[in-house]
Amino acid sequence: MKAVTVADVQAAARKYIQPENAWVVVTGDKAYAETLLPFAGDKTIHYYDHDANPVEAPVAQSADISAEDIIANYVKALGGQAAIDKINDFMINAEVAAMGQKLSLTQTFKAPNKITTALEMNGMALQRMAFDGTTLRISGMAGAQEFSEGEMVDNVKASAAVVPEINYIRNGYTLSVGDIGEVNGEKAYVLTAVNGGNKTISYFDIQTGLKVKSVELITTPMGEQQTLTEYADYRDAEGVKFPFSMKQNAAGMTMEITVKSVEINKGIEDSMFQ
Repeated sequence: MKAVTVADVQAAARKYIQPENAWVVVTGDKAYAETLLPFAGDKTIHYYDHDANPVEAPVAQSADISAEDIIANYVKALGGQAAIDKINDFMINAEVAAMGQKLSLTQTFKAPNKITTALEMNGMALQRMAFDGTTLRISGMAGAQEFSEGEMVDNVKASAAVVPEINYIRNGYTLSVGDIGEVNGEKAYVLTAVNGGNKTISYFDIQTGLKVKSVELITTPMGEQQTLTEYADYRDAEGVKFPFSMKQNAAGMTMEITVKSVEINKGIEDSMFQ
């Protein structure tokens, strides 16, 4: 080993590591495939299925539906506007599996726009976010912060609802419908909602109307951060369907969320949101 020089290493690299023979394998949304062309030695993007078998390039299929109709179908699939309007408050208790640990997640809501999310492990609070309709309070192991204005407060206020998508138009979101996508082998409508520097791409199953996936893109001083969530196992709670199984990936960490209970209209006190 001591006899190997830097020149020897460089010579071996030039002989055996040849970029024109390299393969770049990318998984993700096919909408970004063409942006990879500069990296393709043969100037061609090759497509493969989940088992690495060659397949034809996907053909985009236009979605002949409006953003408003996608949201209306979603509301109907959840149980209808009348049933949703009857919900004055709710509490969701869930178990979170992440990095080999079991965590407890509690989310509470009270109309019109109060919301809390609390994450605990073995009874110890890891993170808590509470919004009382005016002030946003975030606390955790790194300390506590309080906000009464700004884009973060505006975003929480806009999303604090039983079904946030209902308020997209009212809250001034810019909506667009993309080509038909696919989630776990099933076709889905793709709805993009932009609010300030944040973007949410939601996938709604064409057959059921239910939301099956969302991708949240948030612009921060450190760059764009992405959170991907898949929704499944919808169950009825007081006439409204809630997803009881969610898989979330954020910052490279995957969490599996299993809802244990959904309690509707139990009279949650305002102090829960302080």
